[in-house]
Amino acid sequence: KVPQKEGTVSTYNAGVAQGGTSVNTVAQNASVLYEYRSNDGECLEYMKQSFEAVIEAMKKEKIADIEVEVVGLRPCAEDVDMSKVAEMTAKVISVCEKYTGIACTEKMGSTDCNIPMSQGIPAVCVGLYMGGGAHTREEYAEIESMRAGQKIAAELILEYFQ
Repeated sequence: KVPQKEGTVSTYNAGVAQGGTSVNTVAQNASVLYEYRSNDGECLEYMKQSFEAVIEAMKKEKIADIEVEVVGLRPCAEDVDMSKVAEMTAKVISVCEKYTGIACTEKMGSTDCNIPMSQGIPAVCVGLYMGGGAHTREEYAEIESMRAGQKIAAELILEYFQ
């Protein structure tokens, strides 16, 4: 069960399952790509322990040899000065609205910010184009919107690195 804790977002996904040679044969090999994510360390640890408990229970049943390989980690924010994150977020929203004329909002997600935030470094991820269908085969980008995205990126870079 996904942990429900106010102010957090936790998810899991078994995105790829494969194996066997036909629909009615016993698979010689099978694999599943499984992930769990959370913006809360306690929830992430709970999901890790739950996953490992299921694997251990299946190993004890000796139905099949089971191996687990970690292919990636998405750590949570640890000891980040959230006032600095809020300040950065406000600046990003202001600059995005300046160049797009669109009211912008913030939302949590798994991004390249995971690593610096896990090391206590404030970070904000910025979308620099309009589009849709994220993480699907129908994903697209509106090319013209990238002009505003370039201006947003330039202003933010100059603001923080000048």
